[in-house]
Amino acid sequence: MNEVTPSSEAPEANTVVAEEDTVKIEQNASEILMSKLQSMKQKKVSFALHSQEERTKRSEIIQIEEKAPGNGIRRIVELTLEPTKMGILGKKTRLDRDEYLDAIGRMLQEEQDSWEELRMRDQIRLTRDYIMGETMIKHCVENNLITDITEQMKNNYSFKYGKRSDVDGQMIGESLTVILTQLEGVGYE
Repeated sequence: MNEVTPSSEAPEANTVVAEEDTVKIEQNASEILMSKLQSMKQKKVSFALHSQEERTKRSEIIQIEEKAPGNGIRRIVELTLEPTKMGILGKKTRLDRDEYLDAIGRMLQEEQDSWEELRMRDQIRLTRDYIMGETMIKHCVENNLITDITEQMKNNYSFKYGKRSDVDGQMIGESLTVILTQLEGVGYE
C-alpha cells in the first residue's frame, strides 16, 4: 500500500506563500492609505490657495471693495493690488514729477516722528508703498473706477499687506491694499 505521508516541505511552502501575500496586502494597504492622506492634505491646502489664485486671476488691475462704515466713519474704500498686477499698473498709470514729489513729501510728513528709528529696508518699503498707493488712487480716479473720492480720503490712507501663493503653495509676493477712510462730517459738501 502506498501511504501518503504529509510532506515536510508543504507546510513551509504554504507559510512562505502566506507571508508573501500578507506582505503584499500590507504594502497595498499602506500605499492606499498614503495616497488618501496625500489627497486629503492637498484638498485642505488647495481650497485656500485656489481662492487666492482666483483673486489674482481677475481681469481688473485693482480690486475695489467698499466696507460698511460705523463709529464716526462715513466711508471706507479698499483698493487692492495683487503682486501679479503691479507691472500692468506701472504700464498703464504713472505719477508725474509733482505727484511723485507729493507722495514722498506726504510720506515724510506722516513718518517724521519715527523715520530715524526705522531700518533702511523699512524706509525703502514705506517709500515704495506711498508711491504705489498714490499710483493706485490715480489709476482709479482717472479710469472712473471709484467716484466721490475726497481730498481728505486721498491725503489720509493706510496700508495693509497680504501674502499671496500659487496653487502649489509657492509664495508669489505680497498684495498691497490702500485703505481710504472718510470721517463723518469731514471732506464732503
